[in-house]
Amino acid sequence: CDETDEPDQDGVDANCDGIDGDLARAIFVTEFGDDSAEGGRTTPMRTIEGAVLKASVDMNRDTVLVGPGVYDGPLRLVAGVHIYGGYDFNWARDTTIKPTIRGGNPVVIAEGLTELTTLDGFAIESDRLAEMPSQNNVVVYVRDSTGLLLLRLRIQGGDGGDGVDGTNGSDGDIGEAGQNGQNGCETGNDLFC
Repeated sequence: CDETDEPDQDGVDANCDGIDGDLARAIFVTEFGDDSAEGGRTTPMRTIEGAVLKASVDMNRDTVLVGPGVYDGPLRLVAGVHIYGGYDFNWARDTTIKPTIRGGNPVVIAEGLTELTTLDGFAIESDRLAEMPSQNNVVVYVRDSTGLLLLRLRIQGGDGGDGVDGTNGSDGDIGEAGQNGQNGCETGNDLFC
């Protein structure tokens, strides 16, 4: 067995600890978990955001492993915290399984990430329609981040907000005078008009 094991596309348990990834560094998340839980394999947390917060203050655990389901956004990434989807209910990794992060505008936010930070194996979906007129519908927002690694994501954006009515145009110029009309017809004699 290897000493290290980063979650990979093939789902290989390289360090022989029972999962693809490092069990000692992992915080587990399922849609049936509880954010007051410890975040272990049998005591998973409920939200990705809660697990990221826990990982950001736990010096020993920097990896969040996410089971199938739909999770609420927005999700703000934290430098040095790695988030991996693609796990089934037995914690075997299959990257065709893509847990969904949905909601928020933007749904995923990455700002100022200068330390390696991974987001791997998710479907990310924005709301179907932006809430405000003329509002953008942003799915993944990245700014000032040199350490971000995005892998095996399916990103789907919704529609932007409806446009607002434009202002009235200015009055047109005065038109030219019309031409003289033709002679009228006698009443009842329409055949000769």
